[in-house]
Amino acid sequence: MRFKHGGNIFFYSNKLNLSEDEILDFSVNLNPLSFPESLKNTISENMDKIYYYPEISGDTLRSRIAEKINCSPENILLGNGSTQIIYLLPVALNIKKAVIIQPTFSEYEKGLKRVNAKIFNYQLKEIDNFTLNIDSLLKKLNTLDFDALYFCNPSNPVGNMLEREKLIYLADYLRKADKIFVLDEAFIDFTKEKGMLEKNFKKCIILRSLTKIFGIAGLRIGYCKSDIKTIVQLKKNIEPWSLNCFSLIAGEELLKKEDFIEKTNFFVEKERNYIVKEISAIKNIKVFDSQTNYLFLKILTKNSVKELENFLIDKNILIRNCSNFRGLNDKFFRVGIKKRKENKILTDNLKEFFRKGK
Repeated sequence: MRFKHGGNIFFYSNKLNLSEDEILDFSVNLNPLSFPESLKNTISENMDKIYYYPEISGDTLRSRIAEKINCSPENILLGNGSTQIIYLLPVALNIKKAVIIQPTFSEYEKGLKRVNAKIFNYQLKEIDNFTLNIDSLLKKLNTLDFDALYFCNPSNPVGNMLEREKLIYLADYLRKADKIFVLDEAFIDFTKEKGMLEKNFKKCIILRSLTKIFGIAGLRIGYCKSDIKTIVQLKKNIEPWSLNCFSLIAGEELLKKEDFIEKTNFFVEKERNYIVKEISAIKNIKVFDSQTNYLFLKILTKNSVKELENFLIDKNILIRNCSNFRGLNDKFFRVGIKKRKENKILTDNLKEFFRKGK
């Protein structure tokens, strides 16, 4: 399978001979409000820090995160984005056999393949709106010999969530079975749910990202929380100086921005409601329920998403073609939620495409 992500803004900037600002990139799921304005000053005021090596394990930021989520710094590991940690897990924890709830983020599979792990793909179905049925999953798990389970909540690319009670039940099942539970909560900050950080299940590794909610994809700041024994194993295998000085400084600044998260969530909910209403009026597109800052969509005509993608590229608009997610075909795509002006441009062009019967 050929893996491809959204967010190829520089590739298309060169291809279309346009500046990044002239392209509407709906293929990414970043904060539509960008990043807090104060971050510019924070970084510029600390420019002289580039002369020094950063903290080798980012202990100051680890402590700030631990204070915020009420745990020990020894329960926290920082990563150059959560993706670095995803690649670290199979190596550090000796994962040989893993179950992945699909469709989902392709880097889980790529990280596991680096150690030649055996992968069991548990495929969610469109008839169930790609919602995880715990009873069916556990029935399947009881038949498998595996070391770890990977699950993204909220789902990427769908945007739905497993109910908290069911998630706790699943985590407890895996704890009793002495299995590793990799729970990716990269988009949890865009929802009304608080996630699982306050829980302390053995071998449960909760992944978090500051990249998405704070609009700082270029800085790469992620972390995970787990039991101390697991974190010790991860620290033994991670590269030193994973985060540069600006990432560490930015992380400390952003942890103070609760008001920015609240503002973002109010904005995203309003724009999500708008764009859902507009796209739902197009009879040839199915809109799946989402609790996040992106929407998962399906074309209901004979057209492929590649045709739609090419049509929109001609209008300098990018979407995320989801045909390379496991279990999905060439009818599915994802769009991030942006500001009203940009959202209207997208929906107007979607209407034009289907009106013309492209």
